[in-house]
Amino acid sequence: MMSTLKSLLAAAVAVTGIALTSCNDSESGGNNGPDRYVNFVTLAENTPEGSVMTFRKDGDSPLITLTSNQQFDTSIFKANTRVVVDYIPASGDGYASGPVTLVSAVNTEGGGAPVQAKTAEETRNWASDLVSVNLVQRTGEYLNLVFTASTRRDPKECAVYVDKATIGTECPCLHLIFEASDTGVADPYAFFASYDISEVWNAESTKRIRVYYADYMSPTHYTEITKILTENNNKPLQ
Repeated sequence: MMSTLKSLLAAAVAVTGIALTSCNDSESGGNNGPDRYVNFVTLAENTPEGSVMTFRKDGDSPLITLTSNQQFDTSIFKANTRVVVDYIPASGDGYASGPVTLVSAVNTEGGGAPVQAKTAEETRNWASDLVSVNLVQRTGEYLNLVFTASTRRDPKECAVYVDKATIGTECPCLHLIFEASDTGVADPYAFFASYDISEVWNAESTKRIRVYYADYMSPTHYTEITKILTENNNKPLQ
């Protein structure tokens, strides 16, 4: 999966540009250093002195903090938003807190904003163009998706919504809606999406969520993510 994410990120960077500024090319973990890793992160700080990123490996695993003396291009990347980064950890462990060298990065669809509620009527019964989904995962309060689709660079719509009719039930349903541009020649593009689903996920009534998408393999395909409950208090892990 990591090699697939690297390839998709490389394709996205080829379109959008790396947009990273190196402050010190001698930072530990250079191009000849340990293996590269690709992950969704929150850009917690971004200053001329460097950047700070936080993320969880999966589910409710411990928060990881990455630091770099490289700054993200402030005209493209905003603090407190979700981005996908390709990085080289100085320690060699991509899931340990510590300094990293940033190789490339792209913004995400949604940027970590709270998922919005819509109805089937508002979305033409969740109509969506076909996509090819590579990843659906929850990391902490965020839902992350990676997929490819044929379109112009800027699709008409690319967003995740929660079905208003399922809020408050045991299984809230979320839908990826993708509508390609209908002008020009369509090309395949990689998309990275990240949304804050904490309000939906942390509801006492929620036991699991379903994420629906119109995949080439099955137009009504979905991924189900179930809460992991503690034995003591039967509440979701935080």
